[in-house]
Amino acid sequence: MFVLGNLFITLGSLLQLATNLYIVVIIISAVLTWIPDMDPTHPVYRFFRRITEPVYARVRSYLPAPVWNNSMGVDFTPLIVILGLWLLNGVVFESIIDIGHRLR
Repeated sequence: MFVLGNLFITLGSLLQLATNLYIVVIIISAVLTWIPDMDPTHPVYRFFRRITEPVYARVRSYLPAPVWNNSMGVDFTPLIVILGLWLLNGVVFESIIDIGHRLR
């Protein structure tokens, strides 16, 4: 059973790593929007928007418009996505790792 346990531990750790990397990408994407002279056609800007926008669009479809399209010009969607990823990381992926440790 130790092989199955190691598989669960590795799978959970890889999923946590991927989630943490995506959180970093979300933060970089948000910071790029704060740069006043950033050209939206710049390749770096387009790359980060292309990676994050599909997730944002899915989350925005469940949120009321004032959360992501308000008069202050602040989009709270990245924050909501990061909180959801932290929850996924701490509950689901940590449980997978814990199952792996119990199977050892």
